[in-house]
Order: sequence, then C-alpha cells, then structure tokens
Amino acid sequence: MRRVLALLRRARIGTAVLALAVALAAALAVLPARWLLRLAPSDLPLAIVDASGTLWHGSAWIALGSPEARRMLTEPVQWRWRGLSVELSHPWLRGPIILAPRWNGLSVSGQQALLPAAALAGLGTPWNTVAPGGQLELRWQAFSTTGPPPRGTLAEASWRGASSALSPLAPMGDYRLRVEGAGRGARILLSTDKGVLRLDGQGEWTGRRLTFNGRARAADDATDTQRAALSGLLNAIGPLRDGGHAFGTG
Repeated sequence: MRRVLALLRRARIGTAVLALAVALAAALAVLPARWLLRLAPSDLPLAIVDASGTLWHGSAWIALGSPEARRMLTEPVQWRWRGLSVELSHPWLRGPIILAPRWNGLSVSGQQALLPAAALAGLGTPWNTVAPGGQLELRWQAFSTTGPPPRGTLAEASWRGASSALSPLAPMGDYRLRVEGAGRGARILLSTDKGVLRLDGQGEWTGRRLTFNGRARAADDATDTQRAALSGLLNAIGPLRDGGHAFGTG
C-alpha cells in the first residue's frame, strides 16, 4: 500500500511539473515582444527602440550607437523560434541567421549581408564624423562562442565605392577587412584593393582585448588636386605619423 501511495505522489508531482512546463511554453508563446525593451542591457552600442509580436515570433526596430547619437536601422529585425533555435532575418541579410543556444554558449550560422556604408555612422566616433558612403558587403563563417576560433578566414568586410562627407572625391577606393583565426585569438588585416586613398593596418583579438593600428594616406600617384581633396578627411582620421595618418586603438 505504501508503495502504491508513493507511486501516486510521484505521478502527481510529474503531472504538476509537466503542466508547469506546458504553461511556461504557452506563456512564452504569447508574451509581448515589447518585454525585450526591458531585458536589453542599456550599455550596449545598440538599443531596441520598439518591438511587436511575441517572444516566440516578432519583430523589433534596432538603433545603433551611443544613447546620445543613435540611428535606427531602416527596416526591423524579425525573429522566429524553430524548435530549440531562433531564426533572425533582415532585408540586409542574404538569408536568415540561425542562433542555437547551447548549455555552455551559443552557435551562430554563417551568412552574408549587404548594407549601405552610411549605417556605420550609427556606431559613433569616428564614423559619425567621417559620414561614410558606398556599400558594405559582410560575410562570416559559422562560429561558436565557446572554444578558440578555427583557423582560416573567419569574416570579411568589403567597402566598395567608398566616399566621405569630408572629401569631394567619390569614390575614393575599395577596401577589405579580414578576420583570420590565429590560435586562441584572431588577426585583423586591413588592405586597399584600389583607390586614391590608401588604407592599411593590422591588429589582434585575444578574446579579452582588441588592438589595432592603421594608417591612411594618399596614393603615391595621386595628383596635387586629389591630395588637397583628401586633406580634410586625413586630418580627421588621425595625426600624421611616419608618412601616414595613424588610427586605431593606440
């Protein structure tokens, strides 16, 4: 008899736990997406300005930059949970990004994005001063937030038809930024594909600290008129040092 009673108690507890899990899942499916406004950290360089739908399936307007100078994306980010992963989509993306939570981190699918370079102004200094124009093409391979990054090219950003409000030259050139896996960290390499403005630099991400040193200068074959047209931009980028205007983390 005692064994039967014990089994009944366990069955009741199991039923209660199952009912609680079902209720929690149902609540998540209908909780308003605007709750994300309260959950988002305030110290990030982005903010959720508005959201609609539910935590299960909804959309949100995102603003980039510091609280004093944020700029909203032109289209909202949309999400949908599919099983144990969430699918993010946006018009700038070539396809959806799949985020899969793990017990010890998060895995992110590889993808490509095409967006106006003007979006960089939302990141604050120095981009809001440079006021860039042209197109950015981003691509990255799948990665996980746990463990060291794989070797090879992890991500690449191409700036095509680059221009700036600080220079009448348009376009100034095409540029490429690569992130390559290097042991437990990553190397960052900036290079110029073509153009009258030459940009180059290199840096490293150790997992805790980012260092980068870059240089900007007029091309060796630039005319005097082109050099004069670039002077305002170069002075805004950084101080003159070793034949170029230095910029980076220090």
